Amino acid sequence: MVDNTENQKIPLEIREGAGVIRDIMKIDREKKEVVIIDLLHVNCEGCEWEMFENLIETGVLQTISSIQFSSHYFSQVPDLVSRYCKIKEHLRKTHYMVWGQSF
Repeated sequence: MVDNTENQKIPLEIREGAGVIRDIMKIDREKKEVVIIDLLHVNCEGCEWEMFENLIETGVLQTISSIQFSSHYFSQVPDLVSRYCKIKEHLRKTHYMVWGQSF
């Protein structure tokens, strides 16, 4: 954590979710173990839509056993309801829902 008492600009690196998960998997591959991520918890205040679409497109979602995520309704997110339904439908193919409430 950076001490920012002087209100300086702090650089922020934004990365694709799939790339981050692949980097974690590379670390474990060096141990020559099968890599399955036990839990992914997502609460990112509106960016969950792009992140889940990225995980679905890249096939990385299938390497995660359990997923917890909070979905947020922001009118600025284009096609939000349609995107939510598509993500939920895809998750249904690889995971099962224990509990869910949209937005």
